[in-house]
Amino acid sequence: MFAVAGARQHFGMTDAGITEMSGRAGVVAGLRRVLLAFGVGGALACLAWMALWLAMHV
Repeated sequence: MFAVAGARQHFGMTDAGITEMSGRAGVVAGLRRVLLAFGVGGALACLAWMALWLAMHV
């Protein structure tokens, strides 16, 4: 019974694109996700700031 519930839960997680890794590979994957999120967010924030600055100084 518990094995079936665990298998279903694992299938749902992999189906959603969320996989659990342990050890160094998991740490590297987590860091890559965090850096990608901050990189994309930072780039968008920078573009928004430049657009606001240009709008106020033109």
